[in-house]
Amino acid sequence: MPQLRARKAAPAHGSGKKRGLAPSPSSALAPLPPSSPALAPARPPNNGSWARAGSSLLFFSKGEPAGELGTGLWEEDLGAGLIERRTADGETSRDGRFAWHWVRIQSVRRTRTDSVLASTSTLNYYGTSGKVLWTQEDADAPAESVPAILSDNGETILAFSRKGRAWMLTVYSFTGNPRMELSLGERVTHAQLSPNGRFAFAAWSMQDGPLRLSFLDIELSERRDIPVQDLPLSRLRVFDDGTLRADGRILLKP
Repeated sequence: MPQLRARKAAPAHGSGKKRGLAPSPSSALAPLPPSSPALAPARPPNNGSWARAGSSLLFFSKGEPAGELGTGLWEEDLGAGLIERRTADGETSRDGRFAWHWVRIQSVRRTRTDSVLASTSTLNYYGTSGKVLWTQEDADAPAESVPAILSDNGETILAFSRKGRAWMLTVYSFTGNPRMELSLGERVTHAQLSPNGRFAFAAWSMQDGPLRLSFLDIELSERRDIPVQDLPLSRLRVFDDGTLRADGRILLKP
């Protein structure tokens, strides 16, 4: 489990040996000092619970702050034009029972255009014990999305990864069991999960191909690909009954 302290994200370029570098990942939450300000979830569960506060994911045990996971960007100058870049992101389920935390570590040669020499990434999924329930080692984040998306209760998770040049989307249960896996294109522009976790969609395209939308009925393990043109993807929504709407217009209704 990454042990990251919340700090202000560093700029991508600048001088100095270290800029916001986080400690190396470890197997335990970073404890909060007694003076750390933290707001507990409005209705914490009987066991542990999670909340997002600024650049941190906070874990509460019996309503008291017990640890944190940081998010942001850190860099370390290794000399000879090399840097180590760490990117961390995360989110909690709406009810506070679950949280995901993702860390990508890149070795970068700094030139006019940065070259990534090596990259590793890990997605950890946490429950009310504050411990990792499962891990996806190759999880990654599309340029216009995040590495994982949760249902409101956190029991269904969409996670992205790379396979060659194509993006993969895997649907997991909260126990880490894969329920669906699908191959998308080279670019993912938008994805969403219905609040109840039954339906989802991802908008994607090949390098020079038209935009397509993959609609998922997770309960039935069904996928439907739909060509789309001139759709306002930022206003595209999938609802609990599977209705897909854009600007109030129904595009699909199972």
